[in-house]
Amino acid sequence: WGMDDLRNFVFGTNGDVANLKQQYDACSYGQLRLVSAGNRAITGTNPGDGSTSIQDGVVTIKIDRRVVQNEDTQVNNAVTNKIKSLFGVNSPSDIAEHVMYCHPDGTFGGIAYAYIGSWNSVYKNQWCNYLSGQMHEIGH
Repeated sequence: WGMDDLRNFVFGTNGDVANLKQQYDACSYGQLRLVSAGNRAITGTNPGDGSTSIQDGVVTIKIDRRVVQNEDTQVNNAVTNKIKSLFGVNSPSDIAEHVMYCHPDGTFGGIAYAYIGSWNSVYKNQWCNYLSGQMHEIGH
């Protein structure tokens, strides 16, 4: 899957009618409306490593570390630091109220997690695309 798929599964941009945005709107009777982060160009030095600007709420971040089993905290920290550097913010929550990190397989043993009241939720690979996981974790 790619950025367009993720954008569709979260915001319904390519016609997915059962997406995160639509479900939160329906479940809350319009009281919670998810809006994608605005398009945002890299403001720091572009590392030329495949990291992208934010496009309709989705961004690819490449980090300078090998992904090792059970090092999700280190990967999260590396992603957070890269976002701060690339976009000139103090925290990814300066860009969006909810930020999903989609890890490759092997980073952690579970499928997804989030902390109560946190801006961040973390998903293993394809679980970033599954509505049930998204609803559960963002709901924290």
